[in-house]
Amino acid sequence: VFYREESCRLVSLMAPAEYVNHCDGRIKEEIGRCQALFQPATMLKMLDITRHALVKLQCSTMLEKGVQDFVAEHRVQDMCRMYTICEAVGEVAAVRSAWLAVVKSSGTAIMKTAESDDIVEKLLQLKAHCDEMLRVAFRNSVSFAMALKDAFE
Repeated sequence: VFYREESCRLVSLMAPAEYVNHCDGRIKEEIGRCQALFQPATMLKMLDITRHALVKLQCSTMLEKGVQDFVAEHRVQDMCRMYTICEAVGEVAAVRSAWLAVVKSSGTAIMKTAESDDIVEKLLQLKAHCDEMLRVAFRNSVSFAMALKDAFE
């Protein structure tokens, strides 16, 4: 209950990267407590409950706020941390879907707002940034590579 209430309060107050770092810290604290107090099987259940309250319940809010910022500002390491904590709660498809939508909308915005001389250069720059994010944050995931291909078609 504590982590659920905390997550509801903090996800709206903190910047996405700050909230992800907070979750990561809380999970590490819980690992330390569990190692000192519980058997391994109980520890796994406690960590699942903690991750669920901090990450899974707030995943859509984190993704909605974070993915756009991380792509626009080319914050690969922040995306990597968000992907890692979302992956731990089975939310890879949600991350992929949010990333696909942001990449598509970023490309569309370039097409609508850039000067005709700059369009190709800006699209290539976006593609290069997305390729790096694919390689580093998403560890060359085939499903993310397919989403990136779809976004640029």
